[in-house]
Amino acid sequence: MSVLNRRELLAGAAGAATATPLGAATKRPNILCIMVDEMRWDAMSCAGHRIVETPTLDKLARQGTIFTNCYSVSPVCCPSRACFFSGRYAHVNGVEFNGYPAHNGEIFLPTILRHHGYTAARN
Repeated sequence: MSVLNRRELLAGAAGAATATPLGAATKRPNILCIMVDEMRWDAMSCAGHRIVETPTLDKLARQGTIFTNCYSVSPVCCPSRACFFSGRYAHVNGVEFNGYPAHNGEIFLPTILRHHGYTAARN
């Protein structure tokens, strides 16, 4: 399991995405970002929980990157996610409360990844 900070992860993905022109064959890292609501940091067996069994998440953690120290700029879920994906504070991106839209023209990480040839989706 490798441990990277967010800046290193994004710099690596952007660098790999821009190493060759769009459409050219390139070996880029796959990026799977799992963001859950109301889940304790230790609610996975790979994080040391003694009762909860999460074999699929454990396998993803072994093969990918797990963030061991994370901080949220907002205790409210939508502003927190908007800040994570924009890299900007809630009062700057416009998502200050749940249900508030982002300011016109605000650019989020999936848009940047699409620009560099990634397929970005949400579920």
